[in-house]
Amino acid sequence: MRTQTLTLLRRAFALGMLVLACNYGFSVEKPLLSNTFHIPSNNEAQSLSQIDVAKAYSLLRNKAYTWIDLRSENDIKLYGRIGNARSIRYDNGSQPFITKVTVLNRNANYIVFASTGYQNTDILESFRKLGFKNVLALKGGVVEWKKRNYPLVKDDESTPVDKDAPATGVFSLEASEAIKYAESDDVVWLDLRRSKNPKAGFIKRLNPLIDSNNNAALRREISMLGKTNHYIFFTDHGNRNSYLRRIFRQYGFKNAKSVRGGYRALKLLKERQPR
Repeated sequence: MRTQTLTLLRRAFALGMLVLACNYGFSVEKPLLSNTFHIPSNNEAQSLSQIDVAKAYSLLRNKAYTWIDLRSENDIKLYGRIGNARSIRYDNGSQPFITKVTVLNRNANYIVFASTGYQNTDILESFRKLGFKNVLALKGGVVEWKKRNYPLVKDDESTPVDKDAPATGVFSLEASEAIKYAESDDVVWLDLRRSKNPKAGFIKRLNPLIDSNNNAALRREISMLGKTNHYIFFTDHGNRNSYLRRIFRQYGFKNAKSVRGGYRALKLLKERQPR
């Protein structure tokens, strides 16, 4: 009898402790959920998403975004290009696509687009798996862009930005001539220095993403640039200008200029300008 009474008391005590735990929030030691699963913040949840065509158009000139054209060359020739978008064919996330994308900065901001946008979910998932954090996919793709009558440029057409750009051709410019276009919306500048520091902050449309330390990567990235834009590029001291102009010609560029004396000459001219 005494043993049964003790057993009943122990059970009653255990039951009482369980009731207290439920009422007052005591908890049994278990691993916290956040130690097991990653719960994304609102910013993270929105970092890989789709973007409306009108909103994307308002960002076309925003230097904080790099645009990537995921279409085939045939589609590009048929419909034309959007701005200074880099061409990297998606092709259902093929190995060539992965190889080209993995050289990009995973922390930079990108706007990507295909022909219709129906693959946007798969495209964003591919970028997520490759470690990219800030990618926006264009809703409706180029088809919707064209419906809104937003600008498209075909490779066989003259570039519609000649008004404030140097003459057509692939040749060398004096630094004093090149710097006139430092704040132009019609010229894309390419920083081809080995090191990108100090930053050339006085240039408005500057693309610093090209890797100049590896010749194979350099050629690949130049080949992916839109061929209808006007480019001015510079190295540290103007070294390699002839070699780089030859690359641009080989890939069919019609408007690419090197700067004599490179960044050093541009910086000296900028410092001498009255403020």
